[in-house]
Amino acid sequence: MMYWNVLAAGFYTSITWFAAGGILYMNPWSKKISDSAKNNPAVRIWKSQDSMMWQMYLLGVLVPSMIFSTVFYYVSQALPSNTMIKGIYFGALLIGTWILPRFIHMKLLSAYPNKLLAMDLINGAIASLVIGLTLAYTI
Repeated sequence: MMYWNVLAAGFYTSITWFAAGGILYMNPWSKKISDSAKNNPAVRIWKSQDSMMWQMYLLGVLVPSMIFSTVFYYVSQALPSNTMIKGIYFGALLIGTWILPRFIHMKLLSAYPNKLLAMDLINGAIASLVIGLTLAYTI
């Protein structure tokens, strides 16, 4: 029974994360930053927006959400009992173990534009908090 709850929480988290990502990455400010980097060779241009969205959801959001929900289930007992604080702590854990290392690696090892890296760092931190809060309130 527990396993189905964790899977359901992972699926629900993937929906809230994908919606938050839409807001964070498709708003006028983010769009302006993204558009300014279109000609940079380090930025991938997708031939099909539909294909990109499906791949991003399935591989970039749903799979990690299932992993995060499983990890959250096991570490939640070590987090504070207050639900909101628990979610913020888990979000901070994701920022420290996922968002910051990814940012540092991309900064050091790629030619990705600095504005896009900064936007990804900020949006990734916000999304991590959304993920943590969603899991805290669903598991």
